[in-house]
Amino acid sequence: MIFDDMIDRPSQDTLDRVLDGHRIDLIAPFARRGPLLKLDPVKHQRVRIITRLPRQSDPVPLRLDNDPRDFLLLCSRFGRSVQIFGMPDVHTKLYMNGNEAFFGSSNFTSFGFGSRPESLAVASDRTTYASLSRMFDNYLSGSERLSQRYLGRLTNLLVQGRVSYTATPEQPAQLRRNPAADSEAAFRLWLSTQGGADPDYIEARFDPDAGYNMRGHTQSALPGIREFLRQNLDLIPSLASQAYRPMTFWSANRATKLRFADFVRTQGHRFPGGAGGEWRNKLPISLGGRPVRNGVEGGRGSGLVARMLIYLSLYALEAGF
Repeated sequence: MIFDDMIDRPSQDTLDRVLDGHRIDLIAPFARRGPLLKLDPVKHQRVRIITRLPRQSDPVPLRLDNDPRDFLLLCSRFGRSVQIFGMPDVHTKLYMNGNEAFFGSSNFTSFGFGSRPESLAVASDRTTYASLSRMFDNYLSGSERLSQRYLGRLTNLLVQGRVSYTATPEQPAQLRRNPAADSEAAFRLWLSTQGGADPDYIEARFDPDAGYNMRGHTQSALPGIREFLRQNLDLIPSLASQAYRPMTFWSANRATKLRFADFVRTQGHRFPGGAGGEWRNKLPISLGGRPVRNGVEGGRGSGLVARMLIYLSLYALEAGF
């Protein structure tokens, strides 16, 4: 085989290169929403993905290696031009776009293409490309195509808490109990790859010029919620599997609400905003906040907290905890 390039620490630019074609074939054991959203139904005429999801003919395991909602969303965007194949023990990473093939260690995740210590060998030689294409076809014959209906079934099981999904094995061991890392910049970079109204809502509240008057709260919420999750690792899989619903989130997560309120009451003083002030003053009483005057609550930050609990949990799953 002839490889004409070797990419060390693949980046988002590398991901753009991987997807620079009209017919995309991916063997991706771990695939996440951020990179999947870069697949464009206008540009990409056909997409085939072999990934770690159970075959329809197999029993559903208690833990999934990918979030079926990400693939269900992909199917809703592409229709019949996308095909998802389940192969629960696949480990090979191979990405093909009709012109170049990429073979190496990077998972199809924001971390896999996040300038981390991964590598991809690149082949454009026709003989090598054809050999790798035959390898893709061999894997395809050992997998099983998953219907949109089946992906919907897996999604329902996940939302109901009857199954969970795992972290990708990409982060070094020292982050295992530090699920959301320590860098605001790294979290916001990851957040920008997720797409959707809730990530945009969170990101807007980091911006002091956005007009939301929420930056002080966000400066408390990011380190505060990060520490809350570190102390309550058991909550992460369930939180990461949810979609934010403003009218029902807290009622559906009563145990989390009680733990969080106790955390804010006892430890919230450790996380002031940029201009000072206790975090409790930015939160409603139900989440551990305190009345400011005449019994009137000083905070209304429950929506931001709920969204960040979900997205920091998703981030923790990808980082590995």
